[in-house]
Order: sequence, then C-alpha cells, then structure tokens
Amino acid sequence: KVLIDQEGTVIALPKTISSEPPVPIESLDLRFPKHSLPLKAYATSMISEDLVYAFSIVIFLFILAYAVEIFTQKRDLAYLTKEEQRIIQQYNLPATSIQIRSIIASLQKIQKEQLQIRDRLEAILHLPLKRGEYFQKLEFGKKISFEVALLDPKRAEELKSYLVKKCRVSKMSVSDKTLYVECQR
Repeated sequence: KVLIDQEGTVIALPKTISSEPPVPIESLDLRFPKHSLPLKAYATSMISEDLVYAFSIVIFLFILAYAVEIFTQKRDLAYLTKEEQRIIQQYNLPATSIQIRSIIASLQKIQKEQLQIRDRLEAILHLPLKRGEYFQKLEFGKKISFEVALLDPKRAEELKSYLVKKCRVSKMSVSDKTLYVECQR
C-alpha cells in the first residue's frame, strides 16, 4: 500500500493504482488535532451493538430449535410410515388408504348395528316381570320375537309402555295371559 497526502487528507491506496511515487511515512507531516471524535459518534443507529448481538443469539436459538423440531418430526413420520406398512402386511390389508377407510366404515356400521341389537336385547331381558311371570319363548333372527306368560292380561299395558320406550316394537298382542311381542332388530 502507498500513503498519499492530498490536500491534508491521507489516503491509503494499493501500489498498482497510485501513479505518484511512494513517499515514506516519516516524510509526511502529520499533525493530529488535540480533540477527536470516535467514528461511532456519527452512527445513526439507535440500536446498541450489544442488543444486536443478543437479538442475533435469540434468532440463532430459534432457528436451532426449529431445525431440531423438523428433524424429530421427520424421524417420527418415518417411524409411523414404517409401522403402517408393517400393520398393512401383518393383517393383509389393501394398500390404498381409500380401501382401508371403506373397510373401517363398514366395520363401524356393523358395530353400531350390533350395539343397538345388544341394547334392545338387554331391555327385553330386563323386562320388569312380577313373581310368577316368565319368558315362554325368545327368538332372535331378522326380528326379535318373544312371548311372556303373564299373571294378569291387564299387565300387558304396563309392559307395553316399557317396551315402546326401549325397543322398536312392530307387533304386540295379548292372548290368554300371554303377551306376544315382535321387535325390529
């Protein structure tokens, strides 16, 4: 580098750019003023350098936490995908999720129907019978039908109000102290 004194200003330039002959530093008449200002005094930034460093560290920590979260999510996704493939192979399930959802929907429908049938049978089996009244017959097929031997035919009305609340009764009749009931499944 070459130092050039031009109108009281000292400039440092590379030797290749300078057209003037190099002047030794000792020959320059440099007079420094008694009062000087640091260059930072002219900075227009309202934010201190420490605050910028602290903010940079916080941003770095957020980026690091985000990168760790992405890494763990990718690892968990890979594990779940592997587990899904293992279950599909173990139970011979179809490969597409549409087919699997269809199977699940049909099984849920069957489960709902079976729970309704169970509730109706529970209501029938918990029929409030008096001592001496009993089931003569209970059939379960496309419809649920049963016969109850009653002590008094007038009790049929009490049992009818109970059954209408608990079951979908399609037919009900009384004959010779016997209550005949047919319910939908």
